[in-house]
Amino acid sequence: MQVTKRNHYNPCFWTAHWNTDYDKCAIAGETTPDPRAQQVFALNVRVNNIFHRTVENVHYDKTFGIAEITPRTAKDFCRRNFPDKYAEFCQEMTRHPETLYLDFEPILTGLEQTPAYRVLLDVIVKQRV
Repeated sequence: MQVTKRNHYNPCFWTAHWNTDYDKCAIAGETTPDPRAQQVFALNVRVNNIFHRTVENVHYDKTFGIAEITPRTAKDFCRRNFPDKYAEFCQEMTRHPETLYLDFEPILTGLEQTPAYRVLLDVIVKQRV
């Protein structure tokens, strides 16, 4: 399994609509090109400058979607949310004390395949909710 290193906090399929040509194609119901390859203008706050970038290279963070789950944090979560199971959980953790890493990108990708995202794209095409 490969862990995602760059997670977009604004999905590329959405940010691509900042490109007016891409947006016009979508509104007209035409086939749109690859969203990640769309060129948009983006502000780089650190250097206070606007750059022409592909959507793939804006609104992402390195390792943004990787959650580290240590035995201590797992126990804290259990104690807060399932106090009646805490002792049993701690006992189980002695047999499996590993730190786990959860890559959140597959969950975000799965959400993008749901009907809710299709509704977002329909809002763009209809230009109203």
